[in-house]
Amino acid sequence: MAIDTNLHAGTAIFLKLDIPPNIQKEILSKEGFKIAALQIPGEIAPGISMGPPALPIAEIENGKIEYVSERYLLRIATSLNKIHEVSKNVLSAFENSGYPFSEMVRYCEFSFPEQSLEMPNVVNKIREMISVPIGSDISAIFGIELKPYSFSLSYPETPLTDEWTHITFTPEPNNPKNSVMLKITKRTSTYSEMLGFLSDIESKVERVMGLLVGVKI
Repeated sequence: MAIDTNLHAGTAIFLKLDIPPNIQKEILSKEGFKIAALQIPGEIAPGISMGPPALPIAEIENGKIEYVSERYLLRIATSLNKIHEVSKNVLSAFENSGYPFSEMVRYCEFSFPEQSLEMPNVVNKIREMISVPIGSDISAIFGIELKPYSFSLSYPETPLTDEWTHITFTPEPNNPKNSVMLKITKRTSTYSEMLGFLSDIESKVERVMGLLVGVKI
């Protein structure tokens, strides 16, 4: 099942220590990244300035790289078909400047935020795939026939860990018969694991959608 590869995706890299934004810009510029323009904090009241929570570091195709110093968070936001390439180039830039991610990264997280994908008869397909043994008992309590509408899958049983995978499927509220909101979160304890996950991320999303529509890929 073909999908729009310009869909949004992102990688969050949580560092163990703070790296000043100017150093990050220098690191990325050496590898050909286009450095983001300086952003001047705006005034919320006379004499009181408020800066952006995330500082732009570099501009990339279909997105940006930014840094949140309070969280030691380097964030890459781009399209699904670019996320692996950009993430790999960021790694190379830091490694080549003597900043090994293997030692510096606390953990990382990939996000495919909720966005609408075409899925004809999505509610019917979900109900064909999923049955709830206690559904009739719950329906009796409320006096109406309740059936599955959305579902999610995860590993492990808690997100309070450096390893976390969570996938949710929810029919798009304004068009529940023909669109589904797919959200994917993947957390890894190392950056190399994240790059491995991203290496075929387009195929993963296509296969997931194919399973939902009943097409074997």
